[in-house]
Amino acid sequence: MNEQYAIAQAADSQMLRMNALGSTSVFLFSHDLVKQWQGYELRGQTKRHLQPPFDKFAGKAVSEMHGQEHAEWKKKAMRSFKPSMLDLYIPSMQRSVQDVVLKGMFDESQASGEAVHFNPMAKRFAYDIGSNFVWGPLISEEERPLSYELFKGVTHINTAELFNDIEAKEPDSAMSRVLRAKDELNAFLGDKFLTAQRLVRDDAWEATFPGTDCMLRGMLENDAIFDPRGDYDLFDKVDFVQFLTTAAYDTSATTLTNLMFCMSQFPEETEKVRRAILSHPELSDPHAPLSFATLKDCNELECFIAEANRVHGIAPVLLDREVAAEDGLEIGGYHMPKGTQLSIPVKWLHLGEGSWSETDEFKPARHDKSDGRSKAERGDLGRYNNIPFATGLHKCLGQNLAMLELRMYSVLLLREYDFALDESQLSAEGTVNGMQLQQGTPHFNVFLKLFKRSQ
Repeated sequence: MNEQYAIAQAADSQMLRMNALGSTSVFLFSHDLVKQWQGYELRGQTKRHLQPPFDKFAGKAVSEMHGQEHAEWKKKAMRSFKPSMLDLYIPSMQRSVQDVVLKGMFDESQASGEAVHFNPMAKRFAYDIGSNFVWGPLISEEERPLSYELFKGVTHINTAELFNDIEAKEPDSAMSRVLRAKDELNAFLGDKFLTAQRLVRDDAWEATFPGTDCMLRGMLENDAIFDPRGDYDLFDKVDFVQFLTTAAYDTSATTLTNLMFCMSQFPEETEKVRRAILSHPELSDPHAPLSFATLKDCNELECFIAEANRVHGIAPVLLDREVAAEDGLEIGGYHMPKGTQLSIPVKWLHLGEGSWSETDEFKPARHDKSDGRSKAERGDLGRYNNIPFATGLHKCLGQNLAMLELRMYSVLLLREYDFALDESQLSAEGTVNGMQLQQGTPHFNVFLKLFKRSQ
């Protein structure tokens, strides 16, 4: 967005009004202005904005979660995302990474001699982990393939095609098909929600699913199903729960794919991470049990992931915000009337002027705080220069889960495999600047060959 920033600068401004995805929004090109917006957001004076019918596509809660009601809900919901709870999912996550993703890709590339498309593998892995975390035993192993097919009908879409019939008037349009698929998925999940509700109400979970847990159970027990006025029907509640599944799915799959691209493009930095993993007493040992704390205990990996997220984060902008205050708001010395849409340009905050020194370079060391270097010594300039999981009231609740997946995958990959990127696929049909734009959230078109490392 440097071009747009230059236009704002030429007008002696840090804001620019421009059209994005069919609506006009004011972009805030300043860390100070974003700080001002965030203060308003925490007080409920701005809220997320979705154009119809995307509000129906995402569900009521996405637009209605703001202000004090959202803050109170978040306090209750955060109990389901503690690292201690995530440790319960590590064994199944490790099996999924090793058996489904890595071994699956290795076997396929060995059999065909060709590089394997990575993102579909990453999506299936992210769905299995996210679905298990949110719904747990409510979706059985036998039902999971069906649930994934239903889920793909809602999420595996060409976003650009939705704008051809944004009001879903034509029955065969992309938007109409997605909304029908969503109804079918919600009908399947509605029965699961009612089962969970009954088991929690009757204190019968352990008797039915002994030794198991999931996010939905925790939210029901903590009264954390968002329903601010008490008028949400079953599908509204399923929408809310499934929105969390979808967020975990897209965040993890896209970030994993872009992380693999970075590992391929910056082999020297990747080798630093590999050496750190192989010298770690637990991470290097294939027989040692892994935990959230152990996987987090590799500074080189933490810095590499942070830099990959800075340079290739999944969201160039946050979901649009709308001024909700009746009398409007003052931002940067200008009055913004109620209803004004605001955009927070995450990619510019990560890479633009005033973010970091040497911002165009891939430098994981800029995130390294282990040697006591100050922010100035690391070139850390901007307040919001590292927000891949958003910030403030709407900071991603599933950040710990997403980071656990990234760490787990990276450790097992670099410990056990070498890999090679098929560079030709970065210019394949449907790609722009190496990015695949026709398969959900834009991501690098990564095709890999895996080779087992000698022990």
